[in-house]
Amino acid sequence: MINFKNAPAFRAKLKPDFINVPPILFIKVDGSGSPANKDFQEALKTVYGIFYTIKLWGKKHDLPEGYEDFTTAPLEAIWWTGVGQEFEPDRPQDWRWTALMRLPDFVTREFFDEAVNELVEKKKTEIYKKARLENMHEGCCAQILHIGPYDQQMKSLEKLYKFVADNGYEIYGRHHEIYMNDPNRNPPEKLKTVLRYPVRKRHGELEIISNSVVG
Repeated sequence: MINFKNAPAFRAKLKPDFINVPPILFIKVDGSGSPANKDFQEALKTVYGIFYTIKLWGKKHDLPEGYEDFTTAPLEAIWWTGVGQEFEPDRPQDWRWTALMRLPDFVTREFFDEAVNELVEKKKTEIYKKARLENMHEGCCAQILHIGPYDQQMKSLEKLYKFVADNGYEIYGRHHEIYMNDPNRNPPEKLKTVLRYPVRKRHGELEIISNSVVG
């Protein structure tokens, strides 16, 4: 059994830390605007639909080579604005996003496409074709665990920004959120969100921290 929540990439703490994130396979759907809008909700339907179709494939089909059962991965999203790389929390009208969920490495392009086509036929909708299968390699990152409402992340982010600067790094990638528990089953004050940014040494240095978590 592959237990995604035990993966190092999800082990953030209340204190900021560095982590080297390896290439990870994801379902991805792109969109724009507030998460309250129809597009974001449709993206979540797409991501979850494909994820569970793959997870439960053996109930109706022969399993592909290398298949191993796996737990449900946390939902994730990457956020930025249409006018630049930086994410601006007070400008939802300018938000751009990618909704994503992790998949096991044994999922091939052919297997993914077969799952998507089955959903399109079953649900009679083309929305699942908006998804893509993609490896993402964030590499050297800084992250922190935020506990509380999504719209009250700034205090946690300020700690993260200070930590990055104090250690001689700078943020150069997009705002990445990992939702470690379900907002439909937990009150806002108990929501757990990993906040992450790819970082690099200041002054254009290209060296990456080691291949293990550091701190």
